[in-house]
Amino acid sequence: MKTLLPLGTVVSIKGVDHRVMVLGYARFKEGDTSHVYDYIGCYFPEGFVGGDKTMIFDHSMIESLYYLGYNNEESAQFITKVADTIEKVENQSAQAAAVTGAQ
Repeated sequence: MKTLLPLGTVVSIKGVDHRVMVLGYARFKEGDTSHVYDYIGCYFPEGFVGGDKTMIFDHSMIESLYYLGYNNEESAQFITKVADTIEKVENQSAQAAAVTGAQ
């Protein structure tokens, strides 16, 4: 099962000089629905200053964990649902790509 970090978590990401705070989950790159990214984040400590200052990234791109965001039973259940949804979307995309490639 996919593991996701709680909202408010602060990490470093490969290739990004700034620390990044997790703002949300399960995002597509604009105009491309072939891959769902695990997280959407903003620069830390600046916080959210506008949609054009956010980034999408996968868990595998995280280099270091600086702060683990708040987590309780409700958020843990939500994160589990999101992780399951991401896996389903990724599996559907892989199946569609396999069908398209076979034609």
